[in-house]
Amino acid sequence: MRAYSELYLPDAQHNLATLFDWSCNHQDVPLATVFSLFANSSIGRRFGSGDPAIVAGRSGVELAFELLIDQGLIAPDYPISQTTLDCFARSPEYWVGWVTAYFQWSEGLTFSQLNDLVNINDVAQLYHPYHEMDIRQTCDAIAALALKNRGETNLKRIRVAAGLSQRDLSRMSGVSLRSIQHYEQRQKCINKASMETVLQLCACLCCDPRDLMEPLGQERYEYAVVQLPPIGQEDS
Repeated sequence: MRAYSELYLPDAQHNLATLFDWSCNHQDVPLATVFSLFANSSIGRRFGSGDPAIVAGRSGVELAFELLIDQGLIAPDYPISQTTLDCFARSPEYWVGWVTAYFQWSEGLTFSQLNDLVNINDVAQLYHPYHEMDIRQTCDAIAALALKNRGETNLKRIRVAAGLSQRDLSRMSGVSLRSIQHYEQRQKCINKASMETVLQLCACLCCDPRDLMEPLGQERYEYAVVQLPPIGQEDS
């Protein structure tokens, strides 16, 4: 599910790329700091939902300027000229912003979710050779980074917190042990489970269906099963 209309995507990519480039290379703010501040800001939330006033209505430098002022990293009276507003460089930081905007849009994530899933410095390490490759290949590589750092699924985290084994949850919910194992191993994506299955699990775990949802979609889990080492099975 796309985060917003594709019509705004080129502007969004350019503006996030410029925000990263200007903040890092003109203001000397570390890339990880810029992304974390952006991802958890109102600007980042509005950007991630495709708010036209943010993704297309202002330049990336203007957005960076507002973000850094809000965080006290530059003074409100910092001189900024039209030349500065129009200036950007095709730096590695620019590329990171450009591909990050595309990945967030294509996966339908929030930037806050993306910040939790990947280390933006790891994305920067992909610059060579991915800046010369198709962006879809870059998205596969970012997804692989996210899935390598994936930790526990929401289902497993909530089940363990409830003090239940997989077998306990299967017996109480009526959902097969094998299905629960597959969801927790990400061999199947719980986002694609039937509503009946999700509700049966939620009734036993005393949680909301949204609590069990995973941020990356089925195709990414299928990719992970092929590309990444399997998670050990559990049947306790």
